[in-house]
Formats: sequence, C-alpha cells, structure tokens
Amino acid sequence: MENEVTRLFFIRHAETEWNAGRIFQGHLDSSLTARGKAQAEALAARLSSEGIQAIYSSDLGRSMRTAEPLAVRLGLAINPRRDLREIDCGEWTGKCYEEVHEKWPLDHENWRYRPHIHRMPGGESVLQVQQRGLRFLDEIYNLHFGKTICAITHNTVLLAVIIHLQGRPLSDIWHGTRQPNCALNLIEFRDGNPELALVGDATHLDGIGSSEMQIV
Repeated sequence: MENEVTRLFFIRHAETEWNAGRIFQGHLDSSLTARGKAQAEALAARLSSEGIQAIYSSDLGRSMRTAEPLAVRLGLAINPRRDLREIDCGEWTGKCYEEVHEKWPLDHENWRYRPHIHRMPGGESVLQVQQRGLRFLDEIYNLHFGKTICAITHNTVLLAVIIHLQGRPLSDIWHGTRQPNCALNLIEFRDGNPELALVGDATHLDGIGSSEMQIV
C-alpha cells in the first residue's frame, strides 16, 4: 500500500489576451486567445490516456476554460478551487508591465529581483501564494492516494511550488524552468514525498507555440 504512486499533473492555463498584451491579470480575467484555445485542445489530447480520475482548476475563468476540453473528453466534472488562483495583484491588476514599472519602480524591482520579500500593493505576497499551493498538494495527496489527477493553475503558483520541491529558496523563483502557457508538470508522491517527474514540458504544443513570458 505504501508503495502506491499518486500522480498530479500540475498545469499552467492556456494563453489569454492579457498574457499576449503583457498585462497583470491577478484575480481578474481575460479571454483565451485563438492560440490559447488550441493549446487547451492539445493539452486534452496529451492527457486523455493518462488515467486521470479527477480534475481540479483555479476558479478563475481562464483556468476553467483550459480544463474544459479535457473534462469533456474524460466525462469528468471540474472541481474549482480558490487556492489555485494566481497571485492577487492588488493595484497592479489590469495594468501593463510598463505602467507598473513607471508607477511602482521599487515594488517592481522587488518583484523582479527580490520576489521572496515582495508583496503586491494591496494584494498578496509571493510567499502567501507558495504556502497555499503547498497546502493544496498536501490535501490532494490525502484525498486521492494512489490515483492520477490534474490541476490547472497559474504561473506564480506553479513556479513557487516547483522551486520548493527542488529544494531551492523562493528568491530563485524566476530562475527556474519556465512555465509557458499550458506547460505540463508531473508531481509523483512516493511514500508521501512529492517528487518532480516532469517540469515545464510543452512538447504537446508543437506547431501551436506558447508564450514563455512571466506574466500573471
């Protein structure tokens, strides 16, 4: 029983209009681009034979829409989760990178170079995002022991969780493996210990493409 492997496919949502426009989305939303819709379909095709038994998603629209093609293929419901949301960008929400850099130069510098101490003005810290992401992993392991599931989430959540699993400090969050839109990560729990089996894989997007910019 202890040797059973629990698998979690941990995935970034597909490309949105605001991703393409370099706009901070946070807890707001924008529509999937045509490329984003194609990415979601390609993701569904890639995962359809993996034996997935449950689908979780951030409750934000861009993640839910990314999960829909897979849910339809597998005949599964999507379980929305607030704790899988992107970082709350506070006052940066809906603003482009250039405007943020101009109006909040010190905060923007912390975001880029000292993320472990950064808190979005009026929003969340990167550390808070990491903590809720890791709590989700613990809960999922206990709920779905020995099963295969997937969860659609966001860039900051993925990067913060993965950097922790790699044993690296949160200050390294922007220096890990990139997470293009619809990138695939696989976490395997062995005897309760999460191990990274796949990180930032986008091979299922060949011919479609994906943005690698760190846009939330």
